[in-house]
Amino acid sequence: MANEDWFIEHRETPSSSPTKGHVVITKVARNSPAASLALAPGDALVSVNGTPAVKADLPTILLAKEHVTYVFYRKAGQLVEVKTAALPMGVRTEPASDDIVERYKTQPLDQFEDALVLWERGDYDHLRAICDGSGVAKLFKKFTYATKGKDLVAFVRAICDVEAGDNTAFDTILELRKEMGHGTNGNVGRLADFYAALHEWQTGNETACRNILIPLMEDVGQDSPRMTAFAKEADLREPGTRVGKQYNYRLELMALETIAGGEGGANVTKWAKALPIGKVMPVCLMLTFRGNGPYNTGLHAFRLMYPHMKDRIERFVVITSVRDRGADPKGWYEAEDAAISEGLPLVVLCDPSAMFADERVSAAPEYIAMNRENLVIWDDSLHDDYAYWEMVSQVGEG
Repeated sequence: MANEDWFIEHRETPSSSPTKGHVVITKVARNSPAASLALAPGDALVSVNGTPAVKADLPTILLAKEHVTYVFYRKAGQLVEVKTAALPMGVRTEPASDDIVERYKTQPLDQFEDALVLWERGDYDHLRAICDGSGVAKLFKKFTYATKGKDLVAFVRAICDVEAGDNTAFDTILELRKEMGHGTNGNVGRLADFYAALHEWQTGNETACRNILIPLMEDVGQDSPRMTAFAKEADLREPGTRVGKQYNYRLELMALETIAGGEGGANVTKWAKALPIGKVMPVCLMLTFRGNGPYNTGLHAFRLMYPHMKDRIERFVVITSVRDRGADPKGWYEAEDAAISEGLPLVVLCDPSAMFADERVSAAPEYIAMNRENLVIWDDSLHDDYAYWEMVSQVGEG
């Protein structure tokens, strides 16, 4: 789709501030519709089809509606309203701090993503506010499966105390981390690991600090700016990247079995070398899974983006080491089934020997994208439209 075709309607009006219910733009993809509107981090998405942005389920709206109207706010003092043909705009957003606090009056703290947003911002006043107030704590669920009845609120308050300079609060964090065990994952476990590493660093145990940070950064990657910044301070090398390299020479010798979206065998390397100029081939590596929740999210993003990127994406390839769905929840394959029924170029291949895996595949799904030189030009998440706009901006740069 050419840039001039992105907007059916476009108007701008002066405004002193965004209305309540907006979300804050944190990233704007290169060469995206949002970039063409001169939007930038710190601006706001105000509403989508008249629904306040903080309440809008944007992927669902985009998949269900023929047209979508966005209202943005620029810090320079303008409201920007555009109508599109259900076009994803290429921004990442976060709720405003006050809205996060308001949300926690009706949802439990163990739905932790928004609390982590406040932590990344260093906004400890609002982080404390979700733990305080009449009746609010009664809504918080006990984190009993990992902490023997300890309240997750105590964990959050201890973090705020540490950040306020009370190093004795490390004891609470370290105690909860010990009770969680090394198998605990998710944002709470990652945050506990971060503060365990920070404690080791502050007490001069640099080797112990790095030993905690290495698996943490392999798990988190670059998704947490604060954790990434601390890892650099601790002189931890960033994980390597596949970008600019040929991915897995063994695929050149293998015709993998097609288990969804086609028939027969397929050779990924030959597909890459046959790409037309200017096109890219995303590849999802599922390792030891046939599917999971993040896999479904990733393929929903593909469904959103492909109609607008037909001229840039040849096909989407999934490689899994597990042939059958078995007793997996149906929701894990909702987007896969929908993409295939819609006739999108999605192909799921099976390699039971997992020979496609390399030493850097540590999670599922992981994503790369290959160009016609069989070189990797993308090695990052493809879970949202922002990532797709960023990926296709690199076509020809590999």
